[in-house]
Amino acid sequence: MSRTSFAMFGDRRYTSAPVTFDPGDLFVILTDGLTEVFDSHDRELGLEGIKGVIRQHADAPLDRVKDALLAAAHGHGPQLDDQTLLLIRASA
Repeated sequence: MSRTSFAMFGDRRYTSAPVTFDPGDLFVILTDGLTEVFDSHDRELGLEGIKGVIRQHADAPLDRVKDALLAAAHGHGPQLDDQTLLLIRASA
């Protein structure tokens, strides 16, 4: 069952729905400050770059996943925006 809810901005609608997951699944929630990092050639790290890091470290402890994501972003280029990251590992 999905439902529509309103955020702090009354003119925007968001839909929520339940998700299924298995023990060990990794949920990554982040702000665009991690994807919108540009190198010296103006190439963006982007969502694909972030996904690559997640794939490489998906089974690692959460602190290592965090460290790898932040290292990838900071190694790619200077921080231009806030960088917020929430990692959740589903348990049994």
